[in-house]
Amino acid sequence: MKSVIAETNAVMAKGNVMSKSTVALVKGEDIQANVTKVFDLLGGVENVIRPGTTVMIKPNAGHAEPPETSVCTNPEVVRAVIREVRKANPI
Repeated sequence: MKSVIAETNAVMAKGNVMSKSTVALVKGEDIQANVTKVFDLLGGVENVIRPGTTVMIKPNAGHAEPPETSVCTNPEVVRAVIREVRKANPI
């Protein structure tokens, strides 16, 4: 069983005060479906990412371990996140 976790932080306009984090957790075998469901639980990818914004995806990498160890982000999760992020039309 694979898990996908996402966390978002909302920044308030005045004073850049951080609000509480929102976290979504999904378990299942289909990585793409899990990532899509996580974004759905966060209100949809368009709710998290505004069109025309710059997005940086930073996977955990740099260790010589296979994806099954969870030391590094599974490349399939990175691909699935990229597919979802593209739906929001970032730069």
